[in-house]
Amino acid sequence: MFKKENLTPVLFTPFIINWTSEMTTDLLANIQGVITDLSPLLVPIIAIGVGLIVVGAIISAIRGHN
Repeated sequence: MFKKENLTPVLFTPFIINWTSEMTTDLLANIQGVITDLSPLLVPIIAIGVGLIVVGAIISAIRGHN
């Protein structure tokens, strides 16, 4: 059915895109931009999480540990 010599692993096939250092710099700049844009959303999410932990600790202290 398949001959062993005709099968080429995907990892060893030639890569068509020539990756340059400028492409790496641009990619890192884009990632930094996304993180900068999303950071205002992280503050409320973290604040809500910490607030829920504090409320849970207060409720646990009032009820007492069983």
